[in-house]
Amino acid sequence: MIVPQFAIVARHRAYTGGMNAAGRTRRSRPLARWLLLLAISWWWAAPAFADNCSITTQPMAFGAYDPVTASAPLDTTGNVEVLCNQLNLVLVTLDQGSGSYAQRTLRQAGEVLNYNLYTDAARSSVWGDGNYGTDFGFDLCFRKTACDFTIYGRIPAAQDVGVGTYIDTIGVTIYF
Repeated sequence: MIVPQFAIVARHRAYTGGMNAAGRTRRSRPLARWLLLLAISWWWAAPAFADNCSITTQPMAFGAYDPVTASAPLDTTGNVEVLCNQLNLVLVTLDQGSGSYAQRTLRQAGEVLNYNLYTDAARSSVWGDGNYGTDFGFDLCFRKTACDFTIYGRIPAAQDVGVGTYIDTIGVTIYF
């Protein structure tokens, strides 16, 4: 039996600007869309209150994966919940884990099981940071109302791997 799973590690940051590590301005349509919503939320929110958000994550467990009989992908979901004390535009990004955005990997004793994470139930848009063709989650979170971000996971069928528990750790960054 193969039991793939991974942990979600939550981080949060307030958005500090549109520059990458090299100091160059990033050009991204999803980021522009996010900035527009951010401007609207700053206009709408009462500036007298400090931002305070709590973050809860639900780890994903794919269950048993059988490489011999698996003719269909193995799907599961996870969740990130953000609860703020005032109106906020919340942006959720995921890092690459032990693989890449093109193909994340679950690992166990030198063996690799490919998988990926998506923003939609159809599993057509890879959840990342808005770069390299990835998308991210965002929502306008109202005061003291939880915003739920569902993460859709998929392990492609017919991967020949050994028995064991395969794991990966994904960093979740929350901007509010």
